[in-house]
Amino acid sequence: MNQIFQTQTNNTILHKKVYPTIYSGYPQLLQKTYDNTQNQREISRKLYSSYRVKEKPQGKQYVEIDYAGVQIQNVYMMKYFFPYSLLVPFVLDRLSIRSKNDPFFNTVSKFSMCKSLTASLFGGGPCPEYYGLTHYLGATQSNTTIISSAAFDKVKWRLRSGNDSGPFFESDLAGIRGSFLHAGSEEWVRKSDLIIIQNCLNEIPGSSLSYNPQLRMNMYYIVNLMKPGSLMLVIERYGYEIVMNLLTDFLSVLNGFNDVQSCYSRYEKLELENLNYNVDIPNNAIEYLRDHWLWMSNHIQFHWLAISKQ
Repeated sequence: MNQIFQTQTNNTILHKKVYPTIYSGYPQLLQKTYDNTQNQREISRKLYSSYRVKEKPQGKQYVEIDYAGVQIQNVYMMKYFFPYSLLVPFVLDRLSIRSKNDPFFNTVSKFSMCKSLTASLFGGGPCPEYYGLTHYLGATQSNTTIISSAAFDKVKWRLRSGNDSGPFFESDLAGIRGSFLHAGSEEWVRKSDLIIIQNCLNEIPGSSLSYNPQLRMNMYYIVNLMKPGSLMLVIERYGYEIVMNLLTDFLSVLNGFNDVQSCYSRYEKLELENLNYNVDIPNNAIEYLRDHWLWMSNHIQFHWLAISKQ
């Protein structure tokens, strides 16, 4: 059964404990990624422009970026890693405040009681999802002490948030089944408690406003692999019509599943300015980063879909 989710008021735990703790790692990340020998400002401008829908040629609603270079990975980490780390905690918090007989409430509650959790992160790049998840569980007095995560992506990132021994599987979400998942990666998905697809569907080429149909088939296949009691989250930047068309059709497909519950929030906006100013960095350094296009966004707009397997 599909549900349209209504946004509720922000939870104090998120804004007073989870988000500030997530952002506290920003100064350390700057030390690793800022490079005054390179023109990171120009890289940042191009990266920002690549994401802006209104700057796309007419009819093109997807992003084309090569993340293989160290410099573009560094700029991405400075600008987007921490805002994207907030999204999984946001969605899990929304699901945790549903009624006690709701399957999503029960699934999230089960996560907090388990000592170990296995996760599959599709299109995660440096895996901000893992970083956010660990801080969320830590702040909500979860019993979880071990999170085993695997990254599924086209490119392996130099900096990656996650357990050091977590595997990386080269994977293309729009690839044919033989290249999409092989035996080892498919087994990891089967045993996962949590599957996340975040901020990557807008980077899969389509035709005009038509998404690649193989992509929907592969997402359908992932749902088939899910074990009972598991949860799948699809979280995407708002404004890409090609992605909204995909999720609308995907929800229609899910209607045919008797063992699946789904809910979809069509629009969310997180204001980040107050959190940014609370980061322990000298003001002159903050202004320098802003002037060089290396500072984080003031807000993030997104939509999300949750799928619970019964």
